[in-house]
Amino acid sequence: MAVSPDGNHVYAAGQLDDAVAVFSRDADTGELTFLEVRKDTDPGTDGLDVADGLAVSPDGGFIYVAGYGDDALTVLSYLFEVYLPLVMRNG
Repeated sequence: MAVSPDGNHVYAAGQLDDAVAVFSRDADTGELTFLEVRKDTDPGTDGLDVADGLAVSPDGGFIYVAGYGDDALTVLSYLFEVYLPLVMRNG
């Protein structure tokens, strides 16, 4: 799990679902509201098989996801508005 630099969004990697979910976060209460999910099986998405960890860029514009099953690092844009087809694989 990772939190955006501004604290307004939380990103969670789902190993069993091969997915990344995004939630909005209420700054006053900490309450989370589900917004969207990106799965490895979605058209144009790859590299999320056994999504095992993630990080957010310092400016909050990108989410980096380690796909253990794909042996890959996938880069997604903020809130998945535009999927960046960048998947780096070991080997």
